[in-house]
Amino acid sequence: MSCLLVFISCVAGLSSGLHGLANPAFIGLCITYTLMVSGQLNWIVRISTEVEMSMNAVERVLEYTDMQVEQQVEADRKTRNLIITGMMMGRRCRGRQREKLTDGMAKWLGMGSVVAMLHKTKMHQEWRRLIGNAMEQGT
Repeated sequence: MSCLLVFISCVAGLSSGLHGLANPAFIGLCITYTLMVSGQLNWIVRISTEVEMSMNAVERVLEYTDMQVEQQVEADRKTRNLIITGMMMGRRCRGRQREKLTDGMAKWLGMGSVVAMLHKTKMHQEWRRLIGNAMEQGT
């Protein structure tokens, strides 16, 4: 919009200046004011956009203040609905590092079971040995 305004002002000023109808100082003043008006239009658009964004934030805060508060759940009701028993089965497990583990084995894991996946280092050799013994015993 502002580019169009400046272009029209320049064309009108140059055409009137070529025909001798206007003073060159007046043409320069018109182009300067046209640039100033386009800058003011850009400022108005920017400020109105910022005001709109601020009002959206105020709207959101008002909506959150009018929202109904959820009821508090009693502590005994929470613990009553918790799952306290359960099992998980892993099928088609593979053990690539141990020779005694076969491909496609199934393993049941009960509540409180700890499963670890470790890489080959001397620090974790004892853990791997313990896990291997536990799997061989079926626990």
